[in-house]
Amino acid sequence: MHRRKFIQNLLLSAGAFSLFPLANLEAQRPSFCGAEHFPYQLPPLKYGLVNFEPFLDFLSLEVHYYQIHKNYARQLNEVLEHLGLQDLSIEQILKSRVLEGKIAEYAVLKNAAGGYYNHCMFWDTITPFSNPVPSRWRDIISLHFGSWDLFEQQFFERAHNWVGSGWIWLVKQSTGNLIITCTHDEDNPLMPFVPEQGIPVLGIDLWEHSYYSHFLDQRNKYITVIWNYIDWQNVLSRYGQVFSYT
Repeated sequence: MHRRKFIQNLLLSAGAFSLFPLANLEAQRPSFCGAEHFPYQLPPLKYGLVNFEPFLDFLSLEVHYYQIHKNYARQLNEVLEHLGLQDLSIEQILKSRVLEGKIAEYAVLKNAAGGYYNHCMFWDTITPFSNPVPSRWRDIISLHFGSWDLFEQQFFERAHNWVGSGWIWLVKQSTGNLIITCTHDEDNPLMPFVPEQGIPVLGIDLWEHSYYSHFLDQRNKYITVIWNYIDWQNVLSRYGQVFSYT
């Protein structure tokens, strides 16, 4: 069988998806991404990057958005076109076991799709504007972690102890539990081969390109600062959307 046709059949088969039934894939499509299908593009920002100054520097954010994220979108479009998989949604790609393959195209597809999706969530998770934590969200967090303070402590410890590049997530598992987890490089909890799976409701970039020019190797300072820029109302809304279709 032709390699391209083999990959298409594998990705589109019901057995390629491990977390959620195919009937739910459309409902689970993230509204925060710049495009729902090929060609993928940068998501429009709801704020100016300069508004994060002086606590997050404009130059780092500009490079992060206009170069790094844009490059992931370009790579994703190129590999999908090469493989003839333009009809797949970003979730169908991320949830497919074909990403475990050792062929070069699989690795490119996994990295590009993960990088594109992860950064879409990142930009949708932060805001430079005042955004107090909704009381309902504090109650939900307290139900899962014991208290808001314990949640913060666990989140900061997990981010601090993570070695290497990656992401830290707040994830809703299929059991309904909320957990804090980390993934390597551009992997994310939607992928069926990561140790802790589920649907992300919050994602923070732990790659050095996110913080090094401003914080050097002090990742803790970066996490402390960006914590104050999380759009908790958006996170609560995303949790509500996830809860409604799982």
